[in-house]
Amino acid sequence: MSRVLLALAGAMLAGCVSVEQIPMSASLGEALRGKELALSEREKPDFAAMTPTRGAFALAGAAVSISEGNKLIRENGVEDPAGYIARALAAGLEARYSTRLSPRGAPVASDDVSDIVKNAPGSDLVLDVRTLNWSFVYFPTVWAIRSTRPTRPATTSSSPTPPSA
Repeated sequence: MSRVLLALAGAMLAGCVSVEQIPMSASLGEALRGKELALSEREKPDFAAMTPTRGAFALAGAAVSISEGNKLIRENGVEDPAGYIARALAAGLEARYSTRLSPRGAPVASDDVSDIVKNAPGSDLVLDVRTLNWSFVYFPTVWAIRSTRPTRPATTSSSPTPPSA
């Protein structure tokens, strides 16, 4: 019995992930000192509002979930959390490395670093924070309760003139 429970626990935990934190070297941190930092500006991603009824209809249910989720976000003025995360990261860089926040954002429609850099003329760095997936889902055992799924932002920094490490 205990082996079965251990196998079930292992199977459930297989979907869990962690983020490897890679510290920035002191020399790179010093190379950031005084640089101008632009924040990327991306379109707000789709928000899926999944309910048990919609979940029962596979692809058609997913399309309705996204349509209704986007409507819910629009009607309630919910901002993409990536903007808040980017501003918080920029404030930390400013406090620690005296970077300056550019008054202009960098409109981004691509993941290509050269395209991102082109959209931030005059800035030394671009901080690109992107929401990859956001939604709410129902608890399978208690349909009246909803759970908001965490945002999965990806962050990258790019520089037209890379600082020397």
